[in-house]
Amino acid sequence: MVKYKAPRPVILLPKKLPLELLRKVINYFHDREIKDICIISRKLLSSGFPFGSIIVSDEKLVYERVTEEELIINCSIVFVDGEMLEVLNKIRGPKIALSSLENTEVLKKVEKLAKIATHYNKLPRLDCGRCKYGTCVGLARAVVEGKGNLQECVVITSKTGLVIKIGNKVVSLNPWVERLYRRIIQDLLEALKGVEIEDSDIIEVSVIKKKS
Repeated sequence: MVKYKAPRPVILLPKKLPLELLRKVINYFHDREIKDICIISRKLLSSGFPFGSIIVSDEKLVYERVTEEELIINCSIVFVDGEMLEVLNKIRGPKIALSSLENTEVLKKVEKLAKIATHYNKLPRLDCGRCKYGTCVGLARAVVEGKGNLQECVVITSKTGLVIKIGNKVVSLNPWVERLYRRIIQDLLEALKGVEIEDSDIIEVSVIKKKS
C-alpha cells in the first residue's frame, strides 16, 4: 500500500444523484487544472457521464480494475456513493456531501486540498527531508500557496534518482558515489525476474531500525 500522507477530499454522492450539480462541480475543478478525479458510483453506470475521469461501476471493478493503491496514486479528489465508502477506508481526508459544494467557501477549501494532492502526486512521496519544507506535503502546500515550486524537490532534480535512508535520516553521498550506488542497485534489481527499472525511476533504499 502506498503511503499517501496528503489529505484528499472525498465527496459523498446522495442516493438521488443531481447530475447537473455533479457536472457543474467537476467542470469547476477541471477549469482549475484539477483533473485527477475519480468517481466510484453504480449510479453512473448507464448515465453516459461525459468526463475522462476514472469511473468505477461496481465493487468488483473497484478491486479488479482500480486498486486502492491506484486511487491513491492517481486521484486528487474522489466522488463516491455512500454505500461504497468502505472502499476508501484507508484514505485520509474530509468526507463532504456533494450538496455542501454549493457553498462557495466549502468549495474553495476542497479546491485547495485537491490542488495540494495534485502537486503531491507529482512528487516522489519519500519525505526525505532534503528540501526546506521537510515533507512532500509541505512542498506541495507551498506550491499551491505560491511560496514554492516542484523543482525545489531534491529528488526530482537529482541526476541519480537514488535516496538512501537509515531510519528517518537521509544519507548524503557525493554525486559520483551516488551514481555508482544507483547503477549497482539498479543492476541487482533488474537481475530479478520481471523487474524493469527506467533510468527516470526513483530508487529508495531504507534501513528500518528494529524495535527491541
